[in-house]
Amino acid sequence: MSSFSSRLSQVAILTTSLVAFESAFETALSRDVFDSAAVKAFADNSRHGVVAALVWAIFLADCGALSSTACFEVTLAAVLSSLVDVDHFIAAKSLRLEAALSLPYRPFLHCSTLPLVVLASTAVANRLFDFPRLERFGLLTFVSMMSHHTTDGVRRGVWLPPLSGAITISFGLHLALLAFFIPHAAFAYLKLGGDRISAGLLTPTATTRAPFKGQEVV
Repeated sequence: MSSFSSRLSQVAILTTSLVAFESAFETALSRDVFDSAAVKAFADNSRHGVVAALVWAIFLADCGALSSTACFEVTLAAVLSSLVDVDHFIAAKSLRLEAALSLPYRPFLHCSTLPLVVLASTAVANRLFDFPRLERFGLLTFVSMMSHHTTDGVRRGVWLPPLSGAITISFGLHLALLAFFIPHAAFAYLKLGGDRISAGLLTPTATTRAPFKGQEVV
């Protein structure tokens, strides 16, 4: 199997898995499978982790970089997306689940302008200080947070200041954004960045040793 065919197969399998998982989860929600607020909150947070992991895996497959060494980034994407919900407890100033779930407003990490700021900031920092892993981390953070916000957007809308109000998205649009737009937009960003951010977070940095005086350079 050619490299292109392998990548296409991986993307197709992961995309199908993502659509199937989200469809099954929405069905479970509509049938009130989760019988308590605590179970529903745990399931919802786990959902965000699984979705972010799959979206980042689609991106890696698109890059032809989906391998055993990619597990770290896929796991990190899941963790970052799940951690977004910690802002509920921060805003409520309480560890009580009831307080965290009864906020009258959207907490700060659910602002969809924030991942754009993170990505732009890490891109600028990379250009100033030659720190490609930081920009790579910024891209991973962007994808993880946006996958979380997109999933939430079906019921709560996407909060994108300075635009007023929440932008409501349908379930079908949310699937299209998760399975196609976000990972492939990240791939396009990567191609624009070229070698600047193509290496993974755990990829060893190549170093070039200067030749000794009088040594022939080949």
